[in-house]
Amino acid sequence: MWTFFRAISIVIESSSSSNGFEREKGRREKKLIGSSEVIKRIKEQIELAAGSEATVLITGETGVGKNVVAVTIHDLQAKRETFLTINCSAIPENLMEAEYFGHEKGVFTGAEARREGIFELSDGGTLVLDEIGDIPMHLQSKLLTALEDKTIRRIGSGRAIPVDVRVIATTNEDLEEAIREKRFRQDLYYRLAVLNIHIPPLRDHPEDIPEISDYFVKRFCRKPVKIPDSHIKKMMKYPWPGNVRELRNIIERATLLLQGDEIRPADLLLQESLSSPAEKTSQKPMNIRDIIPLEEIKRRHILSALRACSGNKSLTARSLGVSLSTLKRKLREMNIT
Repeated sequence: MWTFFRAISIVIESSSSSNGFEREKGRREKKLIGSSEVIKRIKEQIELAAGSEATVLITGETGVGKNVVAVTIHDLQAKRETFLTINCSAIPENLMEAEYFGHEKGVFTGAEARREGIFELSDGGTLVLDEIGDIPMHLQSKLLTALEDKTIRRIGSGRAIPVDVRVIATTNEDLEEAIREKRFRQDLYYRLAVLNIHIPPLRDHPEDIPEISDYFVKRFCRKPVKIPDSHIKKMMKYPWPGNVRELRNIIERATLLLQGDEIRPADLLLQESLSSPAEKTSQKPMNIRDIIPLEEIKRRHILSALRACSGNKSLTARSLGVSLSTLKRKLREMNIT
């Protein structure tokens, strides 16, 4: 339910449990697509992380492939089998402690039975804390204790429960900035970032776009299909704000619109966007009267995306590279119905 496509590209089969955690299962195709120095460096860091039990912090923009790297680290290590992911930004703040550490029966209204939290469920395995920057301050100290002491306490119980969990955290936030703003504990940051893997945005390694695009075309098409070289070159100039996730979604949509054995520029729905910002600026100098407020640009872009996705909010959120909850919040803020 909360796992989006693990960009850079791993094919994952997953099932969502009723408590909102995600347990990965089935065959995983472990593939980092690309031959650039960026991808080579990430592979080396993954090998290093897989050979240790240290906590890992994976950083990068939305859609670059943070969770793909987390899954790959888990799959390459021999010791642990269970793999669980929890999206820290998707849990209501008043339920977070119970989701992480569990609770005893009757400790609060609705607690009709004792329940294990994500740490207990992950015992002996790997736990990915997705979007770790969204954990509130009052829970960060308890998370730090769990990492340091390898024990947790359920709500309503004073008994320390030992847990053996390998934690991998991901975030698109600048945690150092969050520390300066007193939104994130410095000691927790250092505890998480024993190994730190940063994934650059796709625009920083456009030389991988042809190979990644070819991978997705083969994944979504059962017959041989190609993208013209002229359009690949334009794609390499596009800034890809949604990174590999955006590229994946656009290729998937293009294959649905496919007629024949060649993806046309119109199928990619990027024909007006493929010019880089610098190219657009050079075409016509901007007059101060022509400047559009940033919020209005965002509003128009969201509306255009909604129209392109026929009003499907889930598809729109994936295409924009944001969570469904984030899109819904933006729609409310902008009074878009």
